Amino acid sequence: MTDIRLDLLDITEFTWCASNFIGEFLILVGAFQRNGLVAILAALEMMLDTACSFWLHNRAVSGNLKPNLLHKFSDPNGREVSIFIPFLVGRVTGWVACRVRLIERKDRGQLCMVLLDPVSEGQLN
Repeated sequence: MTDIRLDLLDITEFTWCASNFIGEFLILVGAFQRNGLVAILAALEMMLDTACSFWLHNRAVSGNLKPNLLHKFSDPNGREVSIFIPFLVGRVTGWVACRVRLIERKDRGQLCMVLLDPVSEGQLN
């Protein structure tokens, strides 16, 4: 059984790396417009920071590689694949995903978010 602290570390490490992606991308786009050299250096620093955080995560969670334990890791079996396939099919076809569209209300000039139903939109027919 894993330690709850390691599970929390997994969650926080993933969200920490993934949460700023959009913001960092937009900052880099703006930096490229002003000064390309600074933007390239910033992009390299972000890649180095990501590599270091993954290295730190692997060391904190797994420790050193133990070749005698590699046989315990196996490919997915039939049961695991049969559970995963419906989620994959649903995601690819759009049944699982909620679609959001920004619409402008003509009477007030406001932008509203509307959840779209793929069946009512005629996308699954």
